[in-house]
Amino acid sequence: GIPIDKIDVQLAGNVQTGTVASAKKSIITKYLSTGMFRRVRMLDDDMGNINMFLNYSENIPKVIVNRVKKRYNIAGDERIPPMQFFALLVKKDGSLKRVM
Repeated sequence: GIPIDKIDVQLAGNVQTGTVASAKKSIITKYLSTGMFRRVRMLDDDMGNINMFLNYSENIPKVIVNRVKKRYNIAGDERIPPMQFFALLVKKDGSLKRVM
């Protein structure tokens, strides 16, 4: 399982404005803007939030990608893209389904 007591959990419901999906996008952007993350995973039980995440992964701001490239010294000719996104839908039975 996920060691929930050892990670920082951001609650999108605590954001006072916009939709839950837009709040989640803001939280994701906050972390990605640091340039520290090359692998980004979202686990969610709402397909609307998953769709937001997949759309965001296709339109990630260039400034964020450039920060990742700089931090990890990526010239741009790697086989693996600078950032990878994985969307996982949490099904009612608790199992996960990757959505692409």
